[in-house]
This record gives sequence, C-alpha cells and structure tokens, in this order.
Amino acid sequence: METNTEQELIQKAWTEDTDEADEILAMHFAGHRADAELPGLNEAQVRRLAELYCGPIGDMDSLVWLEKAAQSNGFARSLLMNIDPSRVPAAAAPIQPDNKTMIMPVEQGTPEETKKKNKKEKKQKKEKTAKVKTEKPKKKKKGWLIALFIILLLLIAAAAGAYWWFFLKTVEVDPTEYITVSVDGLNGYASAKAELNLNDLREASKREIPEDAIGLTIVGNEDLANGDEVVVNVEVDEEKAKAAHVAFTNTEYHYSVDGLSEPELVDPFTDLNVIFTGEDGSGTALVVSVSEDPFLSSITYVCEPDSGLSTGDVIMVTAVVDKEKMKEYGKAPEYTQKEATVVSLNKYVADRSEMTDQGYGDLFDKGYSYIRSTLLNDTDKYSAAAGGRNLTNAMILDAWMGSMYIITPTEASESSSSFKNRIVMIYHVSSRDSGKDNRYFYIPVVYDNVMMGDNGVISYEDRSDNTQVWKHTANDMNSIYNSFVSQFEKDYTIKGTVME
Repeated sequence: METNTEQELIQKAWTEDTDEADEILAMHFAGHRADAELPGLNEAQVRRLAELYCGPIGDMDSLVWLEKAAQSNGFARSLLMNIDPSRVPAAAAPIQPDNKTMIMPVEQGTPEETKKKNKKEKKQKKEKTAKVKTEKPKKKKKGWLIALFIILLLLIAAAAGAYWWFFLKTVEVDPTEYITVSVDGLNGYASAKAELNLNDLREASKREIPEDAIGLTIVGNEDLANGDEVVVNVEVDEEKAKAAHVAFTNTEYHYSVDGLSEPELVDPFTDLNVIFTGEDGSGTALVVSVSEDPFLSSITYVCEPDSGLSTGDVIMVTAVVDKEKMKEYGKAPEYTQKEATVVSLNKYVADRSEMTDQGYGDLFDKGYSYIRSTLLNDTDKYSAAAGGRNLTNAMILDAWMGSMYIITPTEASESSSSFKNRIVMIYHVSSRDSGKDNRYFYIPVVYDNVMMGDNGVISYEDRSDNTQVWKHTANDMNSIYNSFVSQFEKDYTIKGTVME
C-alpha cells in the first residue's frame, strides 16, 4: 500500500523532466506496478514511460512495449495506431483515466477545439521526439544501469550460494573407498598394513580434511593365514570432521587374506642347550644355540622364569622368531614353546641324598688327605690321635667313613648361624707305628658351607685345624658326636648317616 508521501512524490515526478524524476518513475513502475497502474495513465504518461524504458517513440523497442501496453491502455493503442497501425492489437481496453495516478486529465471541448488541440499535440510530439532523440543515450544509460544493478545482485546471490555449497555445506563421503590393505609374510605368520589415500578423499569430498581428523586401526593383525579376515576401523575426530564440513558414512572396512606362500616348518629347539647356573634357590637359566642353520641361529629364546630357580623347577622356553627372517628363508617354527626342568644347580647340601657320587668322593678324599698330612707330618699330633707316646715311623694304612652328620640352620637359627651347613665326617683309621704293629681309632674332619654341583664340590671351608680334631680321637664314635654334633640338636636340623 502506497503512502500519501509516495503518491505526492510520483505526481511531482510526472510534472518534472529531470533525471531524478525519470529514476523515480522507472523504479515505481518496475515489476507488478506497471501492470496494475498502466490502464490509468494518460497519453503523455504512456509516451514518457515508453521513451524511458525503450527509447524514442518509433524505435523497435518502443513499438514492442507499446504493443504490450495497448492491451490495457487506450492511449497506448492510439499512439501505436499513429505510428504503425499493423501492430495494433485486435482489441484493446478503453481509456480509463485514474485520477490517483493521472497528472494530466483529458480535456473535453468542441470539435474545432479538439482539431486545434490535435494539431498542437502533433507539433509538441515532433518537438518531444526531437528532444528524446537528443537525450536517448542518457535515458537508455539509466535503464542499463538499473539492469546492471539487478544482474550484480543476482551474481552476488549466486556466488554466496556457490560458496555455501562448496565450502560450508556438510558433505557425506565413504572413507573406506579410499583404503588400501596389503598383507606381507608367510601363510600363518603374516601381518597386514592399511593405508588411507587422504588426497583422493579430499578431492572426492571437496573439503580440506586435516590429517589428524581421521586414522586407521587394524583388528586381528597377528599371524594371518589365507582365508582370515582383516577388519580396518576408521577412527574419526568428530570435532575436526565437523569443522571441515564433512561426515563419514562408513567406518569399517573388511579385507580377506589370500595368496600367502606356505613356509617350511622346522623344530626351533634343535641343537639348543639350556644351562642352569648359580645356587639352588637363586639359580639362573641361559639358552645357547649351537645350530649352524642360519634361520635357527637367528632365533632368540626367552625363559620364564629365568632367575630364582631351584633344582626340579620347570621353566618355559619360548622361541622368538623374526618374521622378516621367516620371509627371507621361507621357514617357520613348527612350535614356539617347550618346557625344561632345572638341573645342575650348586647347592649347600642338607642331606646325603643331595650329594652326587662325585661330590661325596671329593669330600671324602679331602678329609683323608687332611688326616694323612696332619698326623703323619706331626709326631705329637699322631701320638695324641693314636693314644701312644713318642711314636715314630707312623703310617696310615687305611681310613673309611664310620659316620657322617650334616647340620643345617632352621628358620629360627638361620639369622644367627655362622654357617649355611656344617658336615662332620668321622673316619675310622687304621695305622702302624714304632710302638705297635696296628692301631685303630676314630677321628673327625669338619667342613663348613659345603656347596656341591653335578661335577663335585664347588666350595667349602675346612674347620678341622680350628677345632683341633686330633685331640678328639676316640675308640668309639659317640664321644666324637657329643663333642661336635650334639650341641646343635636344639636349634638346627641334623641329618646323620652311619656307615658301620
């Protein structure tokens, strides 16, 4: 609905012949207003609009415009009749002036007055036409400026729409179409690798997707064999994907393994030695391969456990195979784990049964050598041991084990004990000297911290000199037991073996 101010502005524009008035009329009659108000315009107003939009009356553009206007305006029909009767439509609406928009009303008068008026109008028409021709470039320029302005608005709108479509609209794309999976290795021992072609994904989505917005993880990627299925999960940072205006429609890719070569199966524990060292209870395990096969030599081994071992423990030895070496030699382990029992650990013996024959023999020989070197090299010591006086030419004929006692601390005495074990060996000795042909007596030999292994005595401490055992010789073993063993009965464990 037009306001009174707008109507006054339009009526004023009809009365003025200025660029500003032309611009007001052109804007006002653009669009629907031309069809709505055209029937109420007078001849001068119709002519002015025709010249404003299309140029001087008589040009082809103005004839086309008048031909259309003649459908609803009688003055347009009249103008068209005077210029080109062949273009006049078959029927036209009557002239219906509208006082609201018509500034120059049609005057009524006598025929003579009408004739004079027509002559006057023809003269004015010629003058007007000449004037319009002079101003044509200016009028037409204004029309093109308006059209250019409208085209510019359309281009801006189109550019804004294109920008939204290509940069701001969230685009859906399936990333699994750009995933490549490769499998490397031998059948049963292969592994897979998945790669995402981010450049192709960006090109397809027309979005600049950052590298950390999307990643890949593989499920079930160990020891793959023909027929196995590899599942690749697409990990998406939703915030970064949203910022890039992209939505991923699928996040799981499945790949079937095929075409892997069969390996040659070998025993990885061939020519393998497991060596146990250290003290029983704190022993260690070491694996040494002596194989000359380059593939077997490339295998490493892990023991579990490999420390704190005791004799009789069972450990698990695992072969660790480099898959690149498997591929290089075309071989694979038939199995990768094998049990091993702990043996040969050095031990502070607590019982005769824990001594090997070699260990017992070593300890017996050490005691026998001590008796010979001590008694035969010192006449007084021999005399004290054999029960004689001033005896010379002493000779040890024989010595055998009468009894042996192994003393070990209990839990209560372990912290205060001066030894881990003590072995008291009571020898029965047969000798000959100047005083008597044959003499028989018992003599003890004492050792502390005796450690033994499969190959005999590892270490020991000889306590015989410190205890002056030759002074405790006797004709029976009980007196020696009372002197060297009985004192430990309360807080120690005593394991005795009587040989005679």
